[in-house]
Amino acid sequence: MHKLTFWKKIGLSFIVLVAILILINHQLNKDTNTPNRLTLSNLFTVDVNKSHVPWITTADNNKQEALDVVNHKMASTIKNFISKEEKSGSYYSINHEIVYNTDQLFTLKLELNKAHADSYTKNVYYTINKSTGKSIPLSAYFKNSDYKKVISKEILIQMKAEMKKDTNKVYWCQKNDNPRFKGISKNQSYYINKQGELVICFDQFEVAPGYMGNPTFTIKNDLLDDYFK
Repeated sequence: MHKLTFWKKIGLSFIVLVAILILINHQLNKDTNTPNRLTLSNLFTVDVNKSHVPWITTADNNKQEALDVVNHKMASTIKNFISKEEKSGSYYSINHEIVYNTDQLFTLKLELNKAHADSYTKNVYYTINKSTGKSIPLSAYFKNSDYKKVISKEILIQMKAEMKKDTNKVYWCQKNDNPRFKGISKNQSYYINKQGELVICFDQFEVAPGYMGNPTFTIKNDLLDDYFK
């Protein structure tokens, strides 16, 4: 038998290492209760064009058609934002962030910032079903409209608890407040956090003074178990 050269030994070691890693990965996927396998068909990527528009893409052409509906909505939102701020001579910035990405759901956060005397930030969340490429409204998770009352009540409880704990915090949730938070809307902004919990999102100045930023409220799943589909 010919003696292996140094480089052949290195190559053989590399092959063995790769084989071990594949076996470990296979075992981890087999053992886990919540697999997150991003395959070619459910792998979503985000590119940004010259107009600052994030564009979500996938290798699946059927899903891409549905994704482009979302992409065009984002493009329209950004176009209107830029047009408004350029007319007023304001400085602005546009950012995006992938906040949730599993084998089932994909959420992209679009952040529109205006830097001026009356500065503000608007966050827009796009949550997409990876099986179809379509965006998912909040109502799609629930059997009927009762979820709105449950979530709204929980948000009120959290608002009052935060104000009691910290007197610097203010939410418009008292009877004499105008405007006043009366409940979430049918098209309420939301996303799913890394713990798989629902997070309800509000715009700046929507339910609180501007210095409170963009308030969010996490709703525990056990509170909604009876209402999920």
